[in-house]
Amino acid sequence: MMAMDVKEHSFYEKEDRCRRVFEWTVRKYGGVWHLCTPGEKQPKILIGDEDYAYAMTLVAMCAYDCPGVQIITFEIMSNHVHFVLCGSELEVKSFFILFKKRLQRYLAEKDQRTDLTHFTCEKLIPIETLASMRNQICYTNRNNYVVDSDQTPFSFPYGANGYYFMSIAKNQKDKTF
Repeated sequence: MMAMDVKEHSFYEKEDRCRRVFEWTVRKYGGVWHLCTPGEKQPKILIGDEDYAYAMTLVAMCAYDCPGVQIITFEIMSNHVHFVLCGSELEVKSFFILFKKRLQRYLAEKDQRTDLTHFTCEKLIPIETLASMRNQICYTNRNNYVVDSDQTPFSFPYGANGYYFMSIAKNQKDKTF
């Protein structure tokens, strides 16, 4: 049996492919966005592991119910969230509205009447270049460390960090998670 020659691609060829995939994504989905809610005015929303687990499930449910939105990465904090999403501006805002509405319902059912007045997606930032997308992904995935330096992208369980930084994700690339 003859060994197959695997062509090595240069950095520039790989970078060009990344750029073309990014541009295709923008055209196909209508945009790439960093959606973040302001944390400075919002009191804590999520208190314990049960709340965070619900929020993680809620992200999956909203993604399922909003097929025009694709999640690139996200981070759930105690009083705010960060998402890097693909989709039209309207679809991305609809995703957030659904997320907020279901979160409000969950909190009301727990008799935790948290005021979500400041939990808004007023900071919907268009991501227009590959470099900007990389920066927004890094910013999102390191957000937990800024709040709690004991947490790292390897250890924080309430976001997509594990899928970027842990070996489990590399082993699952051909499977549905």
